[in-house]
Amino acid sequence: MQKNSDASLKKLIEEHELNCFTKSKKFILDNPLALSIDDLSRLAEMANGLQESTAAYYTDPKTVQTLCQQLPKIHKRTLRILEPSVGVGNILRQVIHYYKGLFDSIECDVFDINQHSLEICEIFIQKEFSDFNNLKINYIYDDFLTHQLEKKYDLVVGNPPFMKIKGVYRENLRQEFKNPIADNISAFFLDKSIGLSNYVVLIMPKYFLHNFDFSKSREKIKNTNIQCITDFGETGFKGVLIETICLFLDTKSNNTSGTKVISVPKKLELIQDQNEITQSFFPNWLIYINESFKKLASEMNFGIFNVFRDRQITSKILEPTGDIWVIKSKNIPRSGDKIIHIEDDVFIEKSALSKLGVNKYLKRDDVFLSPNMTYYPRVVVKPKNCVVNGSVAIFELKPDISITETDLLFFASPEFEAFYRIARNHSTRSLNIDNIAIFYFGKRNHCVQ
Repeated sequence: MQKNSDASLKKLIEEHELNCFTKSKKFILDNPLALSIDDLSRLAEMANGLQESTAAYYTDPKTVQTLCQQLPKIHKRTLRILEPSVGVGNILRQVIHYYKGLFDSIECDVFDINQHSLEICEIFIQKEFSDFNNLKINYIYDDFLTHQLEKKYDLVVGNPPFMKIKGVYRENLRQEFKNPIADNISAFFLDKSIGLSNYVVLIMPKYFLHNFDFSKSREKIKNTNIQCITDFGETGFKGVLIETICLFLDTKSNNTSGTKVISVPKKLELIQDQNEITQSFFPNWLIYINESFKKLASEMNFGIFNVFRDRQITSKILEPTGDIWVIKSKNIPRSGDKIIHIEDDVFIEKSALSKLGVNKYLKRDDVFLSPNMTYYPRVVVKPKNCVVNGSVAIFELKPDISITETDLLFFASPEFEAFYRIARNHSTRSLNIDNIAIFYFGKRNHCVQ
């Protein structure tokens, strides 16, 4: 059956007024156009008016197929599954298909805070598994994170929401899960899941690997058996520019055979030492670490810079002419040996600059500049009487550290570029030079040839 495009599904939503849940539910039940289950589920997600407020996004079927290929082998007669944020059941249905026939029966508890999604999920399950008599599903309309669960499961699997939370809700969760720094709700989903099941399979934002607010959650799973980490890059969610990974955890055993790392965008599969992925020397987990990376790392002194990024200079206060040149990333060529003028140079008036934090660097030429959001690192000396916008980071040497022109040119070398890509886990979105990234701009020992 041919798959419909998002544009055609959107047209159907408009023509049949499917933003109204009652009409949407009837359309899905009757399926007058004989759409596939995948098209119906995509249509249901697109018509979901609560999508933005609940951070509920459609998980592409190919993503779920890739996830299912790494599901754990479980040896029991009855399989007990928990799905903590089921949505309309895109993951759940394929997981049931994967395990169907391997067990005498399958029992599932599925949660969602959107009652409409649960109702649609139930319709899809009934359509797809009408002949599976030994399938029992308990649909729970509640917040998984605050719901009291007494039972244990064989598998927790799902795609929790990714969004920052705050206020009393966040503070209560921080206290409940002993995670005082978490800001993203997905961290709490992971924290709760590992206490409920032998196996946990959760899709997470890729910045889980490096963001500070996930560091406590990383610490909690560091000593579990991380069987696999699948890197979906930007392919995980259709129409959403976010990078995702999937964690496959065995919470009850030790890792004796390494961690499988799969890159969907790079079509790459590796077996990595879990202890090297989760090492504590570097400020983030490194899923693509290799011998070249380790060799260069052994020749470098890290953490020599502090970083400053301006977020106040916006296009609204910039002019094509003016008092002070504002350097953009385009002004720093790939060669990494100079700063150049370009056709669309921009400037700022002194009066406007005086109110901004970056003004403190105006007269300085003892700091350094590096483009932000790039895989082509380079670091150059900042000239006096200019400032930068948000596309350029300012590096300031820590006390008692010096640097040479040779050191600076090293950052523009192919060797450091390859090293830096691994340090950033081949990310494409989370490339801001922050307190994590700045660590890797180290000084190579001069005795090394």
